[in-house]
Amino acid sequence: MAVGMVAGAIPGIVIGLILSLSLGNPAMWVSIVGGIGIVIGLISAVIYSKRRSRKTR
Repeated sequence: MAVGMVAGAIPGIVIGLILSLSLGNPAMWVSIVGGIGIVIGLISAVIYSKRRSRKTR
């Protein structure tokens, strides 16, 4: 699950920095979009591990 969280955080941070160029306040945008990326990565990792465990049975 930690791999999914990191995999979601990295694009979230990059997108947050790009958004901050036009909208301002980089700390706010990096935290918002990075947090959304972490949650999406965590959910994706849980779904992936459940599918993987079903296939091995």
